[in-house]
Amino acid sequence: MNDFKSPNIKKDASFSLVFFNHDKNSHWIINLWSNQVNSGDVSQSALVKYNENYGLFKFQVLDGEWKREKKGFYKHERASVVQRKMAIEEFEKQIAEKMSKGFTLILDSRILEEELKTKKASVKKKIVSKSALSKMSPGKQLNYWGTRDYIFDRKKFKEVIELIRSKDKKFPTYQSIKDIVSSDNALSSEFDFPNNYNELLDRDRSEPVFTFDLLLVFKQAISEKPSVLTLNGNIGDRSFEDGQQLLVHGDVHVKGNLEIGVSLYITGDLIVDGVIEDTEEWTPFLVGGNIKAKGMSVGGTIYCAGNIEADCICIDGTGSIRAGKKLYSALLIEEGYDHDIEANLNVDNHIDFSDSDKEEGVNKTIELLVGEISEKIKERWKKDNEHFYFDKDWIFDSMKKGVNIWK
Repeated sequence: MNDFKSPNIKKDASFSLVFFNHDKNSHWIINLWSNQVNSGDVSQSALVKYNENYGLFKFQVLDGEWKREKKGFYKHERASVVQRKMAIEEFEKQIAEKMSKGFTLILDSRILEEELKTKKASVKKKIVSKSALSKMSPGKQLNYWGTRDYIFDRKKFKEVIELIRSKDKKFPTYQSIKDIVSSDNALSSEFDFPNNYNELLDRDRSEPVFTFDLLLVFKQAISEKPSVLTLNGNIGDRSFEDGQQLLVHGDVHVKGNLEIGVSLYITGDLIVDGVIEDTEEWTPFLVGGNIKAKGMSVGGTIYCAGNIEADCICIDGTGSIRAGKKLYSALLIEEGYDHDIEANLNVDNHIDFSDSDKEEGVNKTIELLVGEISEKIKERWKKDNEHFYFDKDWIFDSMKKGVNIWK
């Protein structure tokens, strides 16, 4: 099996390889994920478990000691495609080094992934009755509807691809997706036409902007009519398995809070009566219509084709917000340096703690927010001063309980 095939930047977002050196009785693992490469000697470990993670597959060490070497290429000012290319160069460099030292490739996650796809394709999803669905928790209902097998209308699909090619204003996109509609890899060809949305998403899960364009294709090309899904109650992250990707064709209304750490794609509008909490870094949360919520806690990726509207929005870490139209909020708080916002802002109060004058931001939040939250901010400022970091939970712990945060 020592015939290694290089990763495709668009198709192979993440995978793992395991090598073996017979003379040294040594196993070595190399993982590629997004813009990172992890590797190490796993000879003393219960070797590997094949696990679906972040929507893709990795070999993971079960137990035992192993020294992991991690190389990441993220920089805020560096384009994601450049980060990706640098990671692949490092990945291939490490592979070449191992093979030159007598290691043989014995496991490739892409092969197992293809086998699993074939197995899944042969299993029909169980249809659940309306009465049974009504007894499920809101999270399980979203899980059910988000894993339906939507089928594309071939004619509509081709029409949308042609709109992308012509850069028609009726089909605005954040960036060109010419890579998937070029003559040598045309999605509209008979050979390349996808049977369902999972096949299309599998082409690239590492670039949320790219995937967002695909969501707009889904919105136009899915043959069945969009639905209206109402979920009564809070939805927690534990409702989903690691690496899941959910697609709902239509509108979703959550009458509670929505905590999500998996890939979620909604072709219509999303309304959340409580707080949206996007918990998983690098995981796309993409909406083809508008987003309206009481609050939004963003540490991952939220893209929206229409407007975003929330009383309070906080973004930190490597969070990313993009709105095709406007972002409306009474309070927008930014913390840290690695996040980004792309939208036409219509905000009453905008506080950026990455600015040099943090004290101004502290004073403004104290002025706006109720005593309990203000006291926590004062305490932290007094303790940390110029090292102050705004904790989103001060606000959203209250908002999720329906408690007022405003003076």
